Amino acid sequence: MDADAANQYLRELREEYCLAPKATQSRPLEEAVKRTGLARKVTIRKLNHPVTLVRRPRANSGESTAAVRQVGQAPRQLPAPPTRLN
Repeated sequence: MDADAANQYLRELREEYCLAPKATQSRPLEEAVKRTGLARKVTIRKLNHPVTLVRRPRANSGESTAAVRQVGQAPRQLPAPPTRLN
């Protein structure tokens, strides 16, 4: 089972695991460990604390993005290399 399939399976199992009393949580946990091949502690962590992707808001406005694009497309003029006097 690849990582995406394992995470999808754990997402589906999470509700059953969290709603079960502590005494009966071992059955779905053992099943998840067997199916995913993950360590028991890793499986518990993924079931209790789902990973959420936190994205930062964009810092640039539309005007600044357009200005950066313009600068990036401008032809580059490099200065002449210095001459050596010997």
